[in-house]
Amino acid sequence: MSNLAAIGFAVSSEDDFQRTVGAALERAAPPPDLGASAAHYLWFRDASGAALAARLDARKAIECITPFFAAPDGGTRWRVHTSAPHLDRECLHCSGADCDVLDPSSGEMCTRTALQFLFFEPYQAWLADERTFDVVIVGFASCLSLCTTADDLERAQAALFGDAEPGVPREPGKPMRLAAEAFLPHGMFGAEGQLGARARALLTGNVESVTLARNEITGSRFVHTRVRTLGGPIDIVAPADAVEVPERATLAVADCWLVGRPVEA
Repeated sequence: MSNLAAIGFAVSSEDDFQRTVGAALERAAPPPDLGASAAHYLWFRDASGAALAARLDARKAIECITPFFAAPDGGTRWRVHTSAPHLDRECLHCSGADCDVLDPSSGEMCTRTALQFLFFEPYQAWLADERTFDVVIVGFASCLSLCTTADDLERAQAALFGDAEPGVPREPGKPMRLAAEAFLPHGMFGAEGQLGARARALLTGNVESVTLARNEITGSRFVHTRVRTLGGPIDIVAPADAVEVPERATLAVADCWLVGRPVEA
């Protein structure tokens, strides 16, 4: 699944990209909460929540585009702690930070993850100091399975990690299985300086809602599900044609690229 397709921008060629993304950016405007930095960006969001942030150079040409999902209710928030920015070595505007994710009840660290920032440059100096803050977080799924039962979740994990060989005693942890509510930031095991790969995680959790949204520019549908996982609820998006949506989804497993935006303006 492509990250753009996860919010209804299914582009199969350069012409598709220029037509559909170009149409969105024609309706874009500087983001109102970036202060003096707003002049360097364009921000598009439609009623479905599909959103794009474009970084402009000194000639007002587009340097970088980052997709996002801006839920109508304000989205899902995590409490995180950072001590430094993590720079992407190929594109400064695709940079982010390695985060300690804090439990919303106790304030203790419950997991870690890298996040690519929606707007990085305005926060680069801000991230140089150690700080704790809330982020709106979105997962763009490269793989998403919505399950009705624990058996469905087992089958989905078997498709990801492999199944035990028939007749062979199962060793603990082999093949790997995640708990029903788990978060594994596998991108942090490597990918230093590559936020597109570093800000990736496998997660499982309880499904709170599933919506079939429609991108206003393309007319394409995409799936928006809210999943409660380790760290808190998270909005996850994926192309509609890549996800089977059961009548009553209760559990989910997903492999996501994670994008975040500090709540603090």
